[in-house]
Amino acid sequence: VTLDALLKAADAPETSAGLLVQGLQHGESSEARTLAATLLGECPVSDNAAREALEKLVADPSSPVDVTLAALDSQIQRGELTAASAARLTALSEKGQPSEQVEAITMLRYFTAMDCREVCLKALESCLQSGNEDVRASAALALGDFCPLSDSHVTKLRELSEKVSCLYVRDAALATLSRTEATTTTEK
Repeated sequence: VTLDALLKAADAPETSAGLLVQGLQHGESSEARTLAATLLGECPVSDNAAREALEKLVADPSSPVDVTLAALDSQIQRGELTAASAARLTALSEKGQPSEQVEAITMLRYFTAMDCREVCLKALESCLQSGNEDVRASAALALGDFCPLSDSHVTKLRELSEKVSCLYVRDAALATLSRTEATTTTEK
């Protein structure tokens, strides 16, 4: 499926689900497959073929990261997150290019109320140890979406806020600590 064909479908993705599924599976390039994955997010939730195609791609560890992130974003848009989605996002958040890690970390916030909350928290905790400042700052901010946090998470955030030389990592940790304190105060 060509990028041009998919661009034409962008005007009315809800009526082009079949083409978009084909584009996701057999697009001529990673760019075409990414566009198809993105547009599938706009298809009706009742479209089972779109749901199944997105789930299959997300479950395939050999799928290109950019296509996978677009498919995960479409699952979020469609309200169709699964434990497999969380597993793939946590794996992407812990390794790869920092920009991709940051994108995956940001998406983890959609799993705060799901059964896979603990898996997400472990991944975020791991990301706090990253050598990349953007990844550490994103992980610190994302932890704020998982409040209330355990004492060990609060301790790690305090360490980041006090001992890290990077200003925006410290600020991210402080912001999450403020959210944690606000949650604790509200619960009392």
